[in-house]
Amino acid sequence: MNSGLVRSNSKTTLALKKRGRSKKGEVRPVPELTRLERQRTMSLSEQIADLPKHCDHGFKTNAKGISTGWIGYKLRIDTAEGAVPVACVLTSASVHDSAVALPLESMTTARIESLYTLMDAAYDETIIRENTEARGKVAVIDSNPRRGEKVEFDLPKRRRFRGRTEAERINSNQKDDFGGR
Repeated sequence: MNSGLVRSNSKTTLALKKRGRSKKGEVRPVPELTRLERQRTMSLSEQIADLPKHCDHGFKTNAKGISTGWIGYKLRIDTAEGAVPVACVLTSASVHDSAVALPLESMTTARIESLYTLMDAAYDETIIRENTEARGKVAVIDSNPRRGEKVEFDLPKRRRFRGRTEAERINSNQKDDFGGR
């Protein structure tokens, strides 16, 4: 048996974990559902309640490969065309962007009618694509090259994805002008 670290409910515990194929008749525990898998069946209020909101630390590697870290909280903002904020969620800094996608999409759909959902590569998840398309929208989500080969957009989606810069301007404005750092 190899011992390994197993992450459970944001706490790291030491547990014995067998590697490889299970023996005949051996029953292994069913892995826990991911946050996105759980959110598929939850209501909006349950999705929001499931997100951590305590002060925490987060790290991110930028496009140049440089890691930056912060302590505190992170504000996720969903914007419409014209850089109009439509919905926002405040979570712990350690929460991954993709974990907030389904609640933000639910909030936005309840408030406005839109035809497209634009997201960067952090949201490149099958569950998020399926959820967006189930709402009757076109998912324009940049592919994450870490998941394999980078998939380029066709011309109409590439032109639509240029509107993503408006969302980046909102985030930048929040940090630079309103103390959101």
